[in-house]
Amino acid sequence: MAVTGWKFPGTTANVDRDGKALWNNTDEAKVCDNTRTWSNVAATDYNDWLRLTNFGFGVGDIPANHSIDGIEVKNEHNSGTPNSIKDSAIYLRKTAGQVGDNKAKNVHWASGGADEEITYGGAADDWNAGLAQADIIHANFGIDISAVNDDGFARTCSIDCVSIRVHHTLIPIELSASDGFVLGDAPGAQVTFNPAITDGLVFGDTPSTQCSFGVVASDGLVLGDAPAISLTINVAVTDGIVFGEALVEISIAGVPPLGYILELRDSSDDLVAILENAYDIVYEQGTNQAPTLFFRIPTDDAKADDITSAHWIWLRSYPDNTLIEKFRLNKREDTRT
Repeated sequence: MAVTGWKFPGTTANVDRDGKALWNNTDEAKVCDNTRTWSNVAATDYNDWLRLTNFGFGVGDIPANHSIDGIEVKNEHNSGTPNSIKDSAIYLRKTAGQVGDNKAKNVHWASGGADEEITYGGAADDWNAGLAQADIIHANFGIDISAVNDDGFARTCSIDCVSIRVHHTLIPIELSASDGFVLGDAPGAQVTFNPAITDGLVFGDTPSTQCSFGVVASDGLVLGDAPAISLTINVAVTDGIVFGEALVEISIAGVPPLGYILELRDSSDDLVAILENAYDIVYEQGTNQAPTLFFRIPTDDAKADDITSAHWIWLRSYPDNTLIEKFRLNKREDTRT
């Protein structure tokens, strides 16, 4: 979860509430500087709305793909007389009007020289307002505040400043086989995976989190499968593969190469052809014996005639392409089948 900084209103106004006492000098609520907006509230009555909007939230504060988890409002206020002024109503608002819960507290405002700072809402309290990122970055997002005087005489209340901050979280994207999501798509996109509990991947892990691929017999991965094979991989946190890596090589300790590659080379070691269709490839290296190579190619292989013009056969391992041995073609025997 992320949180914005505290933001202050750019726009203030007194808004009528049943023709009650108004708020004076409303712009004084923009900054915490001990100069205050104030209202003289009639005995046992409430006053107008102090409307504060245009808090200046933007996509740099809350990205478009984030949900709203909680909203906090701080109100620095004061009462001219002890045990007289309380909250009447405090609502969030968006373009359509007031939304969500009334967060008024049934507690008298502090009185005297120092302001009292009260916080409404919290990190996991969205006020049941149903606000989205687009609502909060709009200039009409804000707060409406009205006070009530429960004393038998008219009393004065004042507010020095009001500020808001927002808690938000990246919205997860759940991927399935039908989503058409291809590895490498949208390099700039930020994706949160929704793994099964057994995968060991913790929600909230950053894109640089290291995780592992655990391949088991049931996954359908067969030794020698083509590089383009599609498979499902179980992810765990401990295997050291980093999200975002351009290439991942997987090696299996103690397991021989998955296959061989035969390259025909001329006298200058330049590549003549690769025998993609060679099969029954056998490479043997006995103790104190020269290595031997046996292979077959189909009778109709278009590259069969290249063997007669080549000077070398280079044997490489697949898939790591390591050169294993060079065989000089001093004698050629055509045993095509």
